[in-house]
Amino acid sequence: MNRDFTNTCMVFFPLLVVTLAVFKQAGKLDISWWWVFSPIWMPSLMLIGTIAIAAIVAFIALILRVTFSKSDKK
Repeated sequence: MNRDFTNTCMVFFPLLVVTLAVFKQAGKLDISWWWVFSPIWMPSLMLIGTIAIAAIVAFIALILRVTFSKSDKK
């Protein structure tokens, strides 16, 4: 990953959280606190979801490979 992109994300997301929290506290923003803090937890959730989908696809591929290899031996 590009170092400049990583550094930008390390600054942008916390700054976005602080900005959203200030607007929420000032009453200028009518959203849930979950969405105020979403720049913190959303990337982690997307990573976990991607890993889970990859694991499910790998498991299905393994099951299909075992199933078809058994049917070929008969």
